[in-house]
Amino acid sequence: MKGFKNMSNDNLSVQPLKPCPFCGRKGRVTSRLNEAKTIEYFFIRCRGCGARTGRHKDADYAKKAWNRRAGESNE
Repeated sequence: MKGFKNMSNDNLSVQPLKPCPFCGRKGRVTSRLNEAKTIEYFFIRCRGCGARTGRHKDADYAKKAWNRRAGESNE
């Protein structure tokens, strides 16, 4: 996609991405590039069904949002 960059999940500091809560497939860390080719925001998108997080200024926050599940404790 134009203006978007897929990133390796291995370069980020938080735990690995959980499977998609809707279809069970893997998610991918993606960043949106602005016109100056700098990262504007990050999000996680499922490779299967296309589910995604909201926009986050930090890749680790995007991963935490993806890994958060209803009914689970924050620990």
